[in-house]
This record gives sequence, C-alpha cells and structure tokens, in this order.
Amino acid sequence: MALRLSDSLPDPALPTGPRRNGHGRNGDGSNGNGSNGNGHHAGPKVVAAASRSHRVLGLDLRSVARASFLFYSCVFAALLVAGFVLWVVASLLGVVGNVEQFMDDMGFDGFHFLSGTLVAAAVLLGAAGVAICTVGTVVAAGFFNTICGVSGGIDVMVAPDMSPDPEHARLLPAGPRPDGVRGR
Repeated sequence: MALRLSDSLPDPALPTGPRRNGHGRNGDGSNGNGSNGNGHHAGPKVVAAASRSHRVLGLDLRSVARASFLFYSCVFAALLVAGFVLWVVASLLGVVGNVEQFMDDMGFDGFHFLSGTLVAAAVLLGAAGVAICTVGTVVAAGFFNTICGVSGGIDVMVAPDMSPDPEHARLLPAGPRPDGVRGR
C-alpha cells in the first residue's frame, strides 16, 4: 500500500504489523517473536516511530502580545543592566572623565555627563522600544493569521518524543541501541 503526501500517518500507539492468522503465526510465516519457527532468528525488530502532521491555522493575538512583551522586556532589562555595568566600569577606569575632558578641550566649557538624565532617557527609550517591538510583533502575527486564512494554514510535522524517561534511564545498558540512541 503506497502512501501519498496528503494521507495522514497512522497512530504510532496502534499496532501496524501483520495480523495473526489464528495458528500463532503472522501472515508472513513468522511466529512474532523474532524467529521464523525453525529456531532461526530474523534479527531484532526495528519499530519506526511515525511523525504526525498538525495544521497551524493561526495565532492568538493576545498570547502573542503577552509573550512578545515579556521577551522584549527581558531584552530591555538585560541591555539596561549591561549598560549600567559598562558605565560603572568606564567611570572606574577614567574613560568617562577623559571624554568629559576631551569635550571641554574641544570648546564645550564645563561639559559633564548627567547620569540621572542618561538613565531616565535610556529607560524612556527602552520602554518605547518595547512597546514598538511588541506592536510590530502583534501586527506580524495578524498578517500571519490573514495569510493562514487565505492559504488554509501551515502543516507542521511533529515526531514523537523518543528520549528515554529520566526515571528509567538508569536501566539502559551502556553503548548504542538499535535505534542509534546511546545509553548511559
């Protein structure tokens, strides 16, 4: 039986092997335990896990707004902390004083950086950046929803999780397994 790309794949939890014929044998002549009935083993059975197809029809704009706001807020906070650390290091090394002296030598009498004003400006610009990026992401998600409405969505292939349960991982023997995953 040939599969087409449009066919849905079988559920990997359901048995898909040959059916028994009532005499303890499979339809292929084997008895289902890896031997062919004559004492000769056919080798280990390898069960391929089927991936499943899911269709993305759109995104919830509220969840996109919430997630993007949190993401951009974290990026802003990280940049603000990094800028503060750089400012403190530059002040301790005398770089800020050297720049102020250079500006004074260039003709800007009494030039000094106002740290409070710089922090307030950075916070305002960062908040505006977070808002603009969040709105931009929500607008992009809206365009995505419109395109999915016209095209019928996007198919995503999802493979089942083949990683061993951490609780039972200690039971795995060392070395490669038949499916290529290494044990402990």
